[in-house]
Amino acid sequence: MGGIRDVDMLPPVVEAMKAQKAQQAATCLKLGLGAPESGRDYVFSGSRGGLLKPNFLRDYIWYSTLKKAGLRRRTMYQTRHTFASNALAAGQAPSWVAQMLGHTTPEMLFTVYARYIPNRTRRDGSAFASRMSEAALPEAQKALAVIPK
Repeated sequence: MGGIRDVDMLPPVVEAMKAQKAQQAATCLKLGLGAPESGRDYVFSGSRGGLLKPNFLRDYIWYSTLKKAGLRRRTMYQTRHTFASNALAAGQAPSWVAQMLGHTTPEMLFTVYARYIPNRTRRDGSAFASRMSEAALPEAQKALAVIPK
């Protein structure tokens, strides 16, 4: 955790990043700053094309965006929970989700992130029963059709 790692970017993310980078370059040109030099062509930058300072991002962009969206105040780090719970709920392999989060094994997911997945905290078996009844219904109907009346 906390180190540098490769992260898979899904096609919509790649497209959004390319669009943002193009917008940043256009803004720099419009401000008369010229094209960003290689290695300093950031996807997200300050108003003059330089590095976006984390405190500014958090205090003036992140918190105001949360407020406008009607969401309670939270840290940017908590987006990890959102990613992990949504990926797992969508059926992504826990090993892939763990890799994207920088964990060496999926065990951490089940310890920390599983509580964010809908129905994972149910202890009444209703989600399983529902799944089984949906799957079993067509088979039961076939069986009833062949039973002599």
